[in-house]
Amino acid sequence: MKKDTALSDHVFDLLAPLGGVTRRYMFGGWGFYKDGFFFAIIADGRFYLKTGPCNVQDFLDAGLAQWTFPTDKGPMKMSYHEAPESALENPHLMLTWARKGLAAAKEAVAKKKKRK
Repeated sequence: MKKDTALSDHVFDLLAPLGGVTRRYMFGGWGFYKDGFFFAIIADGRFYLKTGPCNVQDFLDAGLAQWTFPTDKGPMKMSYHEAPESALENPHLMLTWARKGLAAAKEAVAKKKKRK
């Protein structure tokens, strides 16, 4: 399968102001990391940001779709929601939404550490 990098390159450029963002090709999509936190993904040609208790209402209020991953047992809802289309055209707006995704990624890791 050929890697389609156009969207990944565009998003990567938009995320540059966060500083230190890296990306990795995985499962036909792209994962985005900052300081070791997995906070965004491109899947099925769409860009999603991590969601959790700290930010999910913002995504719901904006009417943004949740990423659903197909499994043998039916669709599984993932803790990621689409970024607003307007953020894909506006670096300042993308930075605002990307910070929300990063906050949710940090929140998820902290929650896992508490359970251990």
